[in-house]
Amino acid sequence: MSAHRAEDNQVIYPVVVIKVDGIKTQALLDTGSGSCYASAKLIDALNKKPKEIQTKRIEMILGSTTTRVEIYPATIKGADGQFTMEVELSKVHKPATSDGNTSERHI
Repeated sequence: MSAHRAEDNQVIYPVVVIKVDGIKTQALLDTGSGSCYASAKLIDALNKKPKEIQTKRIEMILGSTTTRVEIYPATIKGADGQFTMEVELSKVHKPATSDGNTSERHI
């Protein structure tokens, strides 16, 4: 979901302020996603151990890849505290390129 302003060729993405287990952050609302993805930085800040580790095929705009995915339980709340939802956050490990670096274009 996005909005496009034709007069200046801008795309507006639906971003909201939320709290994830008490940590204030921003979330991009992706109505087409089958999972809740979180940055490695947020997952590290949560200081949790994954409840599950899977190997998954991830489909993206620029292609697909198979990689390790860690699943973390979390509670998200609206910034005003009026909305609460239990979620499972996915931390996707970026696949390494042939030179050993992680590839930014995959995730």
